[in-house]
Amino acid sequence: MRVEISKHEPLSELLNLEIDCITLDNDNMSVQILNYGCTMMAINVPDREGNVGNVLLNYDDLISVIANPLYLNTIIGPSAGRLENAVLNLDGATYELEVNNATANLHGGNTGFHKQLWEIRERRVEMNYCGVSLFHVHKHMTGGFPGNMEIHVWFKLYEDNRVTIDFKATTDRLCHLNMTHHNYFNLSGDCGIKLDDHELFINAESYRPLQKNGIPLTASKSVIGTPFDFRVPKKLSKLFAEPPNGLDHPFDLREKSDLEKPSVILEDPLSGRKMTVGSNQPCVVVYTNNAGYKQHEGVCLEMQHYPNEVHLLHPDEVYDHFTEYIFTL
Repeated sequence: MRVEISKHEPLSELLNLEIDCITLDNDNMSVQILNYGCTMMAINVPDREGNVGNVLLNYDDLISVIANPLYLNTIIGPSAGRLENAVLNLDGATYELEVNNATANLHGGNTGFHKQLWEIRERRVEMNYCGVSLFHVHKHMTGGFPGNMEIHVWFKLYEDNRVTIDFKATTDRLCHLNMTHHNYFNLSGDCGIKLDDHELFINAESYRPLQKNGIPLTASKSVIGTPFDFRVPKKLSKLFAEPPNGLDHPFDLREKSDLEKPSVILEDPLSGRKMTVGSNQPCVVVYTNNAGYKQHEGVCLEMQHYPNEVHLLHPDEVYDHFTEYIFTL
């Protein structure tokens, strides 16, 4: 178990900031995280033949890493997903937010958590895990969002090839906070390969359809008899070959279809890699990168509260979000 921190020279020069790259290593797999946007650059996992590959989709150049139009592998907040008309209504007060996606606010806008330099607070090496904590203060009215929010994030890699992300946050006034980590996975370890052979299981009996503007409806609908039924694992090629030609939909995890199974399972039969996802969040938004850059080469599993809904955090509360990814063969 080890934690290493080194300056990322090219990104530091491009951004004129002190960008660090943090490596967590358990002698079998490793994780690389930037303190810029808490961006995961790599989760390196062996396949059934012992070949190690990065299971995260990435850009091909550092300029794209900085622009990051897909929010690849970053922390998201204060709001995950779209807020319709870029308006936030809190306790009788209306807050106008940045419009950065048609008429909506997407992922907190261009001053969101993904564009911030996070302070590395602590590194830890124990018998069964290694980890690092990062910290950020999101100041009141940044991007139009109320509240001075103090956010702590722990990233940990365990000896059993489990990666955990643990968010804790507090505020000095009533605010909206809905966070996620926006990792795009491709378990082939070669992101030139599309997701067609990947098999997806979602432990959900209902989902939320999308409006024409891409914003989900507030009422859930049963997955039974629809292309959104993943209670039995199915290949993504089947989804891509017929409408809706990909996912960008919230699935309800509050009432699991099978209490004995985890929230999400993604498996690549070709490499043998399997990833099990668990979380204390009530919803997963599944996005299969449906257009443009590296279409259908990564699937984003956004564990969060429902998008386009206010999730209140009071000054006397602690926001608590936990997600884990377990890699097996």
